This record gives sequence, structure tokens and C-alpha cells, in this order.
Amino acid sequence: MPEDHGTTLTRLFVTATQWFGRTSVNEAFAEFVQAGWEERRDPVTGFRCLEQFDADIDMVRRAAKRNPGMMFTCYTLSCETDRMMLNIGFGGAWLSKTRLFSDAVGVYAARTDHRYVSTIEL
Repeated sequence: MPEDHGTTLTRLFVTATQWFGRTSVNEAFAEFVQAGWEERRDPVTGFRCLEQFDADIDMVRRAAKRNPGMMFTCYTLSCETDRMMLNIGFGGAWLSKTRLFSDAVGVYAARTDHRYVSTIEL
């Protein structure tokens, strides 16, 4: 039986708007990891993101305001309601959209039990 981690899983993507922003992205990743987020890295492409169960989205909003040259994109999947929320912070602005989970949002979920949130696959 899967371990109950929480009721929502958030996957966070941090990208820089300029080619020289790699240092800023690394600093943002370090800040989130220190706050309890887990870094995920694709072993083939090296593409990476952050994940946390029951994440504090306000922390992401504050990071977006402090870093106007970066884009923060969160996908939060609720196991209880099958709703997915998309949050984007860019240049201090913040956009949110909620919809029912579907393949159309560009990520796929493998579920083992409706009471548990399982990992979203890239």
C-alpha cells in the first residue's frame, strides 16, 4: 500500500528568462531544497524540477516577486478532487488557473489508489 504523503503534490519548474540566468536558477533550487522541497532530475536529459507534498504556494509567490528575471511554474494536483491548479509567476506577476486533471495539461499521473497522490510523470 502506498505511503500517505499528503493531499496535494506540487511540481515546480524554475526557468530563467535570460541565457545567463543559470546561477539564479541554481540559487532558487537551493533555497527551495533548504525549505523541504525535493529535487527531481531526468537521468537522460538532465532536466530538473522540484516537488513537495502539500506545498506552500505563497513561498513560490514570494520567490517570483524577488526574482523578476525568472519564471516559476507550478502544477498542483489534488488527489481528493482530481483538480489541477497551474500557477505561473513571471516578473512579479502571478497567474492561476484551476481545471479538472486531464492529459491535456501536459503531464500524466499514475494512480494506485484515489486516496493517495502519486508522482506526476514528466
